[in-house]
Amino acid sequence: MTARMPGQTEHRRRNLWRWIVILALLLYLLAAVFQLKLPGINYDEVLDAVPAMQFLQGQPIDAAGSLYLFGRYWPLMTMPYIGATTSYIMAAGFAALGMDTVVLRLTTISVGLLSLALIWSFLREFLDERVAALSVILLALDPTYVFWSRMGAWVAQPLLPITVLTLWSLFRWHRTGNQAFMVLAAFWMGFGLYTKMLFLWMWVALGIAWLLLGAGLRQGKTARRGPKLPGRVTPRGMIAAGLALLIGISPLIVYNLQGGITLEFFRDAILSQETERLVTLETLRSIPRVAMADLATLLNGSWFAPRYGTSAVNPLAVPALIASLLLIAGLGARRRLSYDLRRTALLAILLASILLMSATTSISQGAEHLIILWPIPQALIAVAMFSLLDVAGQQRARVRSIASTLIAVAAVTLVVAGGWTTVRHHRDLARTGGTGHFSDAIGDLAADIMASPPDRLIALDWGFKRNLQFLSKGRLNPEEWFVYGQPGRQTESYLEQLAGQSGLLYLFHSPEYTAFGDHWEFFERVAYRQGLDPVEWKSYTQRNGRPVYHVYSLAAAQSPEALPAAAHPSSASVGDGIRLLGYDLPPVTARVGSLQGTLYWQALAPQSRGSKVFAHLFDDSGKLWSQHDAVPRDWGYPTTEWQVGEIIADRIWLPLPAGLAPGVYHLFIGMVDESTGERLPIILDGERLKGDTLGVADIILE
Repeated sequence: MTARMPGQTEHRRRNLWRWIVILALLLYLLAAVFQLKLPGINYDEVLDAVPAMQFLQGQPIDAAGSLYLFGRYWPLMTMPYIGATTSYIMAAGFAALGMDTVVLRLTTISVGLLSLALIWSFLREFLDERVAALSVILLALDPTYVFWSRMGAWVAQPLLPITVLTLWSLFRWHRTGNQAFMVLAAFWMGFGLYTKMLFLWMWVALGIAWLLLGAGLRQGKTARRGPKLPGRVTPRGMIAAGLALLIGISPLIVYNLQGGITLEFFRDAILSQETERLVTLETLRSIPRVAMADLATLLNGSWFAPRYGTSAVNPLAVPALIASLLLIAGLGARRRLSYDLRRTALLAILLASILLMSATTSISQGAEHLIILWPIPQALIAVAMFSLLDVAGQQRARVRSIASTLIAVAAVTLVVAGGWTTVRHHRDLARTGGTGHFSDAIGDLAADIMASPPDRLIALDWGFKRNLQFLSKGRLNPEEWFVYGQPGRQTESYLEQLAGQSGLLYLFHSPEYTAFGDHWEFFERVAYRQGLDPVEWKSYTQRNGRPVYHVYSLAAAQSPEALPAAAHPSSASVGDGIRLLGYDLPPVTARVGSLQGTLYWQALAPQSRGSKVFAHLFDDSGKLWSQHDAVPRDWGYPTTEWQVGEIIADRIWLPLPAGLAPGVYHLFIGMVDESTGERLPIILDGERLKGDTLGVADIILE
């Protein structure tokens, strides 16, 4: 019998790992392309797709910055802190295959596939083929990786291959001393910063790692005090690296030379109230909790629960990482770790640094930006498993066999857990079609509006413009007339410019899916002030039957011909020739927003002087908690214009302050002379009421 040569065995093992990687890539493609049109197109998913579409169509670019060159507009910046890298990637896909949802997602899936190939190539050099293969297959079936890859991960997806290329270039510079890799790393670091400014996290994390590990970066050298650069450096190499960095970041520089506001954006973020809260002791104490919550969201797939209507999470992902870190620490302390301790420590330092920065940076929007951590958690899990396997291999045959089997079962279990969670996400997605801002009902909304396009389309909430632009291939271009935060006078002035114009449609989300609240109330009040009523053009429901989108037009309001049957009647007379016919107020309401109701007045005689309506909300002790004071119809219909016999439905809004205790409150109303401020007399059952106020209702605030 001929003995098998060691080289043959090693060759067979290498082939085995490569076949595992090929299988992982195929499984990733299968998981990513299944029911590709679900969920519905999301605003952030097509944030960069719309400039790509406009670029190919030769139109002006609807983005933060563009450059007119060679007879066309070129995307420069999508937002002041987000470059147009994804736009050019999508433009390539659109140019080759057309512009639709399938091509959009196939393009981003291709970036995910490229990222897996880069991860394999980098990790097999940085650690070994075993770690690289297991890391790739763990990622390939990970639900967060699969779905974020096909949805662009909020214009951050290119940061993953850029991160891997940065680390790979730095490692090759360290391993070979070749300054060409230093120059290449500088370019990728600059290009990553242009692609999205949060890549600065990677800069800082690498700086921290350099300070902690730099004293012993050169292999075979005695460690010296203080950090040093990881490879050979000459003045010419430094100049070349500086130029490469500037080339990578040059579009961002051009944008700001054109008058861009990147620096102003970050200045405002630093000075914002949100940032001021970061220095509080309570916030500092919460950083570890927030960091762990973001890491769990990245690893277990829970990000999709409120978006896909799923409860599927991978319960093993976080415990596996924690156990692996503890195992690496223990084996490293005993010098039994199979991999270079500095390289493993580098991954752990990058993981911890970026997690803490994510938890403390005010511009962070959560786990979405942790995409730059891939594949560090998976690589650390693989390092722990194969190190443990190598330790087991040094034991007696029986112990070695049992331990190897258990470790293999654990690895397969982790892969299956990720894959099963992905399958459950797909199953739930097929049932729900996506919820809220991810609902597939957005396709029906776009189709209906394109069939009957309005003169103007006004989005009064975030989440409409970009997706409707993309789905209509630019035929629809909604105007965004909302503010990020609580609306105020600016929102009212927007709406006042539009009120009364015909051929307009207004877009809203249902309350539970509204991104920026209270815009409906402002819309309703401005319309009411102009003598108009919102008329629902059409509403759209999700697959679970819940409404998600509402489209309204405005029509002239009709004065009531009689007191509505549901209203409470009254016989009080006010001033000279005004009667309170009744009122409609909620007996029970929540203690948020405002208390709203309607008073029904009737003019018995012409009014020669203007009057204002007041409404006061008291508690049992007589303390005033809220008040309304306005000309009828929210300053829109003075009493001097009332017609004799006309019934006026006068809405009132009483803001409810934060911290208002639950209980019973008492509402009193009346009128005052607009010029003198004197209260008009109120007569009820032939008697003038004390204080010329009428108690109309007791209201329970829950």
